[in-house]
This record gives sequence, C-alpha cells and structure tokens, in this order.
Amino acid sequence: MNPGYISYWILTIMAILVFTGWWKWLADDVRPRHIVILGAGCLALSHLYVPLDFIGGNLGEISISVCWLAMWAIGIIAIRPSDGSLQRFYLFVAALLSALMGGWLRMLYTNDPVLIVMHATADSAILIGFTASISALSCASLLFSVVTLASILEPLLVVELMPSISAKPVTLGSLAWWDSYLLAWFTARAVVLIARAVRVVAAKWFTRTAGEREGGT
Repeated sequence: MNPGYISYWILTIMAILVFTGWWKWLADDVRPRHIVILGAGCLALSHLYVPLDFIGGNLGEISISVCWLAMWAIGIIAIRPSDGSLQRFYLFVAALLSALMGGWLRMLYTNDPVLIVMHATADSAILIGFTASISALSCASLLFSVVTLASILEPLLVVELMPSISAKPVTLGSLAWWDSYLLAWFTARAVVLIARAVRVVAAKWFTRTAGEREGGT
C-alpha cells in the first residue's frame, strides 16, 4: 500500500461526515474554525523539517507540522480550566502508555513477523488508538491530544529501544507517519462512539425492562 493512501480515505470520510451534518459525532466540543486553523497550519508547514539531533543521536527529522500538532495537543491539556494537575498528569501518562503499547507491538512484529495481522504500522496505530480510547477519554479534544502525543512518541521510543528495527532514521511527518497518526485517531474515535452507542442501547433496555417489571407487579 502506497504511503498516503490511508490518510486520503480517512480525510475523505471525515469531510463527508462534516458536510452531511455529523460534525458533533466527529468532533464533539471542537469548533470548526479550530480545525480549519489546525489543518491550514499542517499544510503550510508540512514541507519544513528540522533534525532530531537535540534529543541525542541520529534519530531522524521531524516536520514542523508535527510540532504544530504537538503544540496544540499540549496546549489543550494545559489550558482546560476544569482539569486539575492530577488530571493533566494522567493525560500525559495515557499518551505515554499508548505509545508504549504501539511500540511494543511493532517490536514484537519485528522479532516474529508471522504474528502480523494486517501491517506492522497499521496494527500499531490501531493499538495506539484503542489504548487511548479506553483511557476514559470521551472528549474529542482530549482524545486528539493523547493520540497526537502518543503517535509522536511511539516511533522515537521504538528507535531508542530497538535501533535495529529500521535501517534509516525515522521521519515524523512523512506520508507513512500521517497514515499511522490518522488511523490511530480514527480508531480511537470509532471506539468511543461505539461505546456510547452500546451505553445508550443498554440504558434503554434496562429502563424498558424495569418498566415491564413494575407494570407486571
């Protein structure tokens, strides 16, 4: 599969949902103008890269657009007035845990490729999204922050913990990275929406069952 293919389809699906009135399901509390600003910044900065030498070693390079995403993700966590310091710390831990889970799966696939379900990168992204979604992050903006930070940390953790996994340094902001990032976010959001639907159906079922019991007595 060519890099960028998954990103194209996910962005197409998101555009269809937005223009057909499903914005609240897609983004909850996020305002459309914020999405426009975020997307415009990513497009404008996508061709600018800086080396990751400041972290140590020759890890590769990172696109300024990814830095733009990271700034938004950290800013959302930092400026939410309703969250205390403990909640903010929990969100960063959730991002680190999601990155570790995705990195663990990628390293597991490297050691035993027969375990690969679809593709090493895709499976890792799906696990990142799933781990982020089960961290009780029903708010779309917080989910965005956790998935974004986890998607940035995951390849860096893999390269640091297992340098032999790739013959060349990572490039945060490449088409392959965007595929992984958007797939992780799409997975996380889908899991949250499915959980909400199940909860609504279960609540209606229990309410109806309770009503039938009261009527019978």
